[in-house]
Amino acid sequence: MAHDTVDQTHEHIRHVAIVTILTLLMLPACSSPTQPSTVAVRTLTYVRVRAITGTAAVSLGYEYPDPRCVGSDAPTWCQSLSGVRQGLHPLNPSTADSFNDPLATQLNEIPVDALVAMWVSDRDVDANCYVARDLFVNGTRIVDVRDGGTGQVAYFRLRADGTVY
Repeated sequence: MAHDTVDQTHEHIRHVAIVTILTLLMLPACSSPTQPSTVAVRTLTYVRVRAITGTAAVSLGYEYPDPRCVGSDAPTWCQSLSGVRQGLHPLNPSTADSFNDPLATQLNEIPVDALVAMWVSDRDVDANCYVARDLFVNGTRIVDVRDGGTGQVAYFRLRADGTVY
C-alpha cells in the first residue's frame, strides 16, 4: 500500500513537470506581439484653403525627436546633435490647390507617441509665414495648429498603427 502512494506521488510530480514545461514553451507563442517603437507616415497632403494662381514652390518642414541624432556618431542626415530630426523638402502639386509629399514614406522611423511638428512654406499664400491649417497625415486632418512668430505649425502624434492623434 505504501508502495502505491509513492508511485502515485512520483506520477503526479511527473505530470506537473510535463504541464509546467509545456506551459513555459507556449508562453512566447501566446504572449501579445511586441509593439513597434517607430511608425511611418503613409500619406501627407497639404490643401490650400483658396485657389491661387502662383508659381512658387511649396515645401514641407518637419521636426520630431530621434534618439539616433545625439552625439558625435549621429548619422549624417541628422541636422543637429540635439536628438531632434529636422527636414525640409518640396511637395508635388496634385491639383490646383493640393500638394502631396512624394517622400512621405521616407518619414518611416518616427518614434511612436512622439510629438511631431510640421509646417508648409507656400509663398503664394503667405510670403513671410508658414501655413499649416490644412495638413493631412495618413488621411487625418491635423487639428492642433498653433500660431507663432514664423506662422502656423501643426502638431500631432502617431500610434503604432499609424493612427494620428
